Order: sequence, then structure tokens, then C-alpha cells
Amino acid sequence: MNLETASKIIQFISEKNADGLRKLFSEEVISNDRYLEKDIQKLFSFCDGKISSYEKIAIGQESNIDGGKNSTEYNTKYRFIINETSYLLCYKYTPKNSYEIQKEGLSSIKIIKETDEDKYFCYWNELKPGIFVPE
Repeated sequence: MNLETASKIIQFISEKNADGLRKLFSEEVISNDRYLEKDIQKLFSFCDGKISSYEKIAIGQESNIDGGKNSTEYNTKYRFIINETSYLLCYKYTPKNSYEIQKEGLSSIKIIKETDEDKYFCYWNELKPGIFVPE
């Protein structure tokens, strides 16, 4: 499911499909992030052009199981190319969370130019809900 989600994120960015990208987010983010729509448009402006290629760089997974309930969260990083510019996509995705169903889906997307990786470095646990693209 995680790799399928990555493909959808890439597709929706390339097609500038705001509704498709929005629907990937968890109910919690959609309900609480009042800037989500605006940030999606900001992301599309930042990633102007068609994605010509992409590759997976890293995937981490965290699972919790307790008393018949469970949750799984993926922390994933991809590189993609638009007009010969390399970008990094980092995202947090929870395909299953029987503790808090409203958290199922994307919680965070961060996209930066690869040349700015040191400037915008953060650990996975520091990714805030919603979308981050540099100003």
C-alpha cells in the first residue's frame, strides 16, 4: 500500500490533481489543517512541470500491536526529476490505525529541491501534519 501511495502522490503532483492529493490525507489532517488546499496549490507551483522520473530512496516502518489493536506508519523518501531539477519527497503514511481510525492516510508531505536538503533537514518525527514546501 505504501508504494501505491507513493505512485499516487507522484501522479497527482504531475497532473496537478488537487482533489486526488487531498483525498490521500487522513481525516484528521483534512479536518484540522485549514491551509491544506492553499498548501496543495503552493506545492503545485513549487513543482512546476511534469515528473519525468522518480526513485525510492528510503522507507522506514513503525508498527504497534496491543490488545487486538494495531497501527502501522511508513516514513518514505523519494527523489523525482522535473525539467532536470531533482526534488526530494518525504512523507508519512498510515495505512492502518485501529487505535485512531481518523489518522489513517497521509499525515505529512515535505518536498524540497535536493540541493536544499541540508537547509531543510529534519527527522521523521519532526514532520508536522500537512504539507511543507519552501517559500
